[in-house]
Amino acid sequence: MSANNEPVVPTAERIPHATLRYTTLRLALFLVSLVLIWGIAELAGMQLDDANRLFLLAVALVVSSIASFFVLARYRGAMSAGLVARTERLSGKVRDSASFEDEDEEVEA
Repeated sequence: MSANNEPVVPTAERIPHATLRYTTLRLALFLVSLVLIWGIAELAGMQLDDANRLFLLAVALVVSSIASFFVLARYRGAMSAGLVARTERLSGKVRDSASFEDEDEEVEA
């Protein structure tokens, strides 16, 4: 409990440029998955026509999505916390602006 008797909510670790880092790492994870799956298909002697290439892309996307859920959880949490903080700041500015406009209308009336 905090000094105001409000529950203390743990916040995610602050990571600079968390959205950019998460996006970059997610893309890198997809590319690594694609290269590994493509290499396995080449070693297995799979004929890589258009349908099989599309299938390999889909498999790489699924594998990288599952891996990113576990591997990039820290960055996803930091990105989410940063987006929530930014949204709260922007909504606070909108509230302040609206209350300032309300005060102006009351003075004019």
